[in-house]
Amino acid sequence: MNKLYFEAIICACTTKHSDIFSIAFEKLREYVPFKTLHLVVPDEDWQHFYNQYKNNRMLILYKDSQFISSKLNEYIKNKLGKRKGMYGWYIQQLIKIKLSSNFEDMDNILIWDSDTIPLRPLNFIRNDGEFNYYYGSEFHKPYFNTLKKILGVDKAPPHSFIAQCFPLKSMLAKDFIKNVDESYWMEKIIDNLDQSSDCAFSEYESLGNFILTKKDVNFINFPWERNGVVHLYKF
Repeated sequence: MNKLYFEAIICACTTKHSDIFSIAFEKLREYVPFKTLHLVVPDEDWQHFYNQYKNNRMLILYKDSQFISSKLNEYIKNKLGKRKGMYGWYIQQLIKIKLSSNFEDMDNILIWDSDTIPLRPLNFIRNDGEFNYYYGSEFHKPYFNTLKKILGVDKAPPHSFIAQCFPLKSMLAKDFIKNVDESYWMEKIIDNLDQSSDCAFSEYESLGNFILTKKDVNFINFPWERNGVVHLYKF
């Protein structure tokens, strides 16, 4: 029997967005069935989140340093050079992919942006065990220039996978890493970033277009919008 809930939701957060995340966490519990939420935070923010969630058994807390060694940390910062201010933006994406791959053959994982709050029940898992994917309209060419360099994969669907959420199976995260470079995949991504933009890698676009080289996906006929506030308030 297929599980119609997520075994793990993966988020990354900082203290800056901790208040929003606390609301998102409660709304996820209400609208997206899951077993545990795995939250990755910068080392310096760990105590803040530990104090807040230490008695919540549904939340498992990690430090960035559990996934990024000090040597790799310095390597990435040096490679980013004048764009080292984007370090945290890149690192949280790489860690979410790595953590997804760490689960032993877990079928139902959801990567979720910690500053996104669900407002109604969301249906990601089909009765056949496959996923529904929400889609966006964004197109940022540097994402795909980087993807082409690291995997030789082009943008395939007419839609964007950037919808602040991404359902995933651990074996596909493992396969993605293996196809990039099993031993040095994080370094390879950073080495091959499109230099025309500060934002040159998207875990959602990269994973989504990689999965499409393996199989078709089912897009929900409902676009995911970043400006949802316009539907809640009249200006």
